[in-house]
Order: sequence, then structure tokens, then C-alpha cells
Amino acid sequence: MPESERFNKVKLLQVMVAVTAMVWTAILFGLYRWASHAEREHLSRLASLRAESVANHTQALRGWIGGHGGVYVEINPGEEVPYLPGDFPESQVVTPAGRKLTLLSSSAVLGKITKEFKSSSGDQVRLTSIQPMNPDNVPDEWEKKALDVLEAGAPKVEAFVDDGQGSLFRLMYPMELQPRCLRCHDYLVDSPTRIVGGLSVAVDKAPYDRQYDKILHQLSLGYFGVWIVGIIGLASFGVIGSGLLRRIEYASTHDGLTGLLNRREIEHHLTAECERAERYKHQFSVMMLDVDHFKQVNDTYGHQAGDEALRVVAATIRKTIRRTDIAGRYGGEEFLLLAPETSLAEAAELARRLNGAVKDAGTMLPGGLRLSLTVSIGVSALAPDRKKPDFLLKSADESLYRAKVGGRDRVVADGA
Repeated sequence: MPESERFNKVKLLQVMVAVTAMVWTAILFGLYRWASHAEREHLSRLASLRAESVANHTQALRGWIGGHGGVYVEINPGEEVPYLPGDFPESQVVTPAGRKLTLLSSSAVLGKITKEFKSSSGDQVRLTSIQPMNPDNVPDEWEKKALDVLEAGAPKVEAFVDDGQGSLFRLMYPMELQPRCLRCHDYLVDSPTRIVGGLSVAVDKAPYDRQYDKILHQLSLGYFGVWIVGIIGLASFGVIGSGLLRRIEYASTHDGLTGLLNRREIEHHLTAECERAERYKHQFSVMMLDVDHFKQVNDTYGHQAGDEALRVVAATIRKTIRRTDIAGRYGGEEFLLLAPETSLAEAAELARRLNGAVKDAGTMLPGGLRLSLTVSIGVSALAPDRKKPDFLLKSADESLYRAKVGGRDRVVADGA
């Protein structure tokens, strides 16, 4: 079978390696995307947990202060007094020692605490109202929308927003109307809703983004390293495997001693060339070559000398035949040569050149002894009665027999 028609296992292996490399790349890229997404979700969840923790602590503090009716504190000179209604009873008291104390509501206390909290942590906590008494509690745009959602019955509102200076995680819990609220907010008696405001928390996401960038860098290096190792391994496997397959294929199609095609392979080529010549009505010839007195060479000089003689004959064949010709070891000291696009006369001329080249080559034996070799060659060409490979081989073998009987060291063609 011609090489172009053979199933190329090396190319198949290379394709498999390439496909595996693409699959490997796709799997690692998918895992990398999944891992990076999971890390982003994890850090986002940490930001939300921090916001919930701050909100829960603030709610607990607000509940305790509100449950005790407020907290009396001493206001430093020049410090702004938090707003309370003018008729609020006992809003300011003087202790027996002469200290002036001001009653602060839970929102006022939280306002002062959260200002210090923001300066130290970067997070923001504040109370906002639907109808605020304190200008500081006026809701911003996001808080207005969140209050509308809370009024509709949502237990909380949370989202990642960009305030123009950075990304924030914002969280708001509802503040429901309580009886103690009416001490300061008596105008809420006829409020149509139980939601009067919200506890708003904003957590700076920048530290989490920086941590994500650091983790993403580590993930990129790790996955890239694993990818490189895999690609190098696949490439090495492809190179080694291709080399092994080539050697295996070569060993399965070539004779180990002479390097020419083995019998099975040369017969594949013979069948293919016969079919091609018959299909396109082209000329095709074959030559059967046999080393003369080869048994005497083995018996006299040993099998190593016989092997060297066969290698010399094979090398001479390769040097003498044309690039389009095909040569193979047919068995023992016999060789088969195929000559496509060649007439019987042209094949006979080629055989005579080959006969002379073998005699000129000779074989050097150990000790400097030069052994002269001769060959007998039978030539046959495709003909109406020889269209099949078996008939063509039989005809060439008969011509070879006549060359042997006729004295060896000669070329005999069909009809000669």
C-alpha cells in the first residue's frame, strides 16, 4: 500500500495531543474562572457579614439606649448640642455638684459614635428617617429607594454600589415605630406605616478588592504553572510518542538488516502499482534480484560476512535505482524492485546497470579481504496476460531462474 494511502498514526497522535492540550486548557481555564468567581463571592459575603455584624451591634446599642429613655452626657464647651424638642421634659439637668448634663436620644448617641467609627474603620453607620427631624438623617438617593422597598415589606435591602469614590456594600434594616419613638416624634401618631426609617450601613469594599486582587494573582500564577506543566508534559509525550510510533512503523515496514522494505510492505506496493498502471494504462516493470552463490559466502566466511554482503547489495540498490523506483528485501538473499512508468527494455537496462554496480562495490571482510559479489536479475513487465501481481512475480521469478541456469551474473527479461 503506498505511503499516501496508509493510515498515519503519527499524525493521529499529534492531533490527539493537540486536542488534549485544548481540552486541558479549557478545563483549567474553567476551573480558574470558577475559583476566581468563588473567591469574589466569598469576599463579597465577608463584606456583607461585616455589614450585618455592624448593623446588629448598632441595633442592640440603639435598643438599649432607647429602652432606658436616652443617656445623659456632659457636653463640652463649644460642642453642638444634639437637637431635641424644646418642650422635651428634663432635656437638661444640673447635678448637685454643678455639672450640666444633656439628655441624648439613641439616634444622637449613635450619630456621635458612628462618626468616630467611620474615621477609624472607613465604614459608615447612620439612622435615616422618612420624616427626619435632624438634617443629618435626611436619606440619600440610595436610602430613599431602600426605604420604599422596606415600606413594601422587605426585611432588608442590600447592594453593591459605587458612590463615585469607590465601591461600597450597603445594607439597610427597617426601623419600626415604637411607643418610645413618640416622645420625640409625636407627629408620627397617625403614620400610615409602621416603618419610620432605617438603619443604614455602608462597608468600604476596597480592602476586600485588594485582597481579591492578591488572591487572583496567586491563582493566576498557580493555574498558569499547572497549565505549563501539563502542556510541557503533553508536548513531551507527543514528541516521544511520535518517535516511538515512527520507529514502530518503520520496524513493521522495513527489513531490519538492509533497511529496505520488508516482504509484506513491498507486496503492498506491488499490488497498488499494478492497480494504478492497469487503471491509467501505464507501463510497469518488476525486477527479481538474487545474490549468486550466497550460501558459499555464509559457509566460507560466516554469517556476519553474509549479513555484510546483503547490506552492501542493499546500499548499492538504493544508490542505483531512481527516486520513483521501490526496492525491498523479498526473502533471504532475494530482492524485489518495482519500476513504475517503465517499459521492459528500460527495466532491463536498469537491471544491467545494477548488475555492474554490485560487482564494482564488493564487500570488505575482516582482515582487509575484499569479497566480490555478483547478482542475477529477472525482469518482467505488465502485459495482457500478466495483469495480476502474482502473475507478474511468477514471470520475474521464471526469468531469474533462467539467469541462474544460464550461468548467473546476468540479466534475463521476459521473452529473452
